[in-house]
Amino acid sequence: MEINSLLVYHHTMSISEFDMINRLFRDRGINRPDTLLAIGDDAALIETDNKCPQLSCVLQWVAGMDYPVNEAPDILASKIMAQIINHAAERQFSPQWMTLSLTLEILDIERIELFSHALLTSADLANIQLIGGDTSHGPETIRIHLIGTQ
Repeated sequence: MEINSLLVYHHTMSISEFDMINRLFRDRGINRPDTLLAIGDDAALIETDNKCPQLSCVLQWVAGMDYPVNEAPDILASKIMAQIINHAAERQFSPQWMTLSLTLEILDIERIELFSHALLTSADLANIQLIGGDTSHGPETIRIHLIGTQ
């Protein structure tokens, strides 16, 4: 069963990818005026000043390798956001947008809800808008594509 069409919800219920996006991510974070198309289906549209250098980087964390499998999801999200913000600051860029890709073996909706709340709270404080992403089925992996300007 493809995770993009149907997610396993505690082994007994199912939730579609778009239902998960709507429930846990859509309209929960900031809405930047330079974002023309945000969370939806694997793409976003942002408006930038072409004279301004852009930062685009992808950071990835794999459960059991980059973080403990049983790490509290809110702590994990906070650590990830701190790493992303520091990564951009080291390059003297201001992060403005991000996409989130989750690869999950089984969707634990409570765990993802705690993760999404902490991730979006940290992103809001840094003025970073979540503008899209993707989900897939497989070993737990978190990928964030960060976009910013100088």
